[in-house]
Amino acid sequence: MGEDTKLTDFAILAMTIEDAKATVHWRVNVRSGITGATVPTELVDVVEIREGFIVNYNEISTPRETP
Repeated sequence: MGEDTKLTDFAILAMTIEDAKATVHWRVNVRSGITGATVPTELVDVVEIREGFIVNYNEISTPRETP
């Protein structure tokens, strides 16, 4: 994301923490600083921590449908 990109209406939909792994399902509106277009987006972050450090981080995103 560029420095002019704005995130609004952030919401965590679900969070699971098990041992050293965490998964967060969240949504946000992403506004482009270049075009001004806003895209409602859903994301899932998967994080693994070992010895106090993030050793694996993956993020999956997709535009979401709006009612």
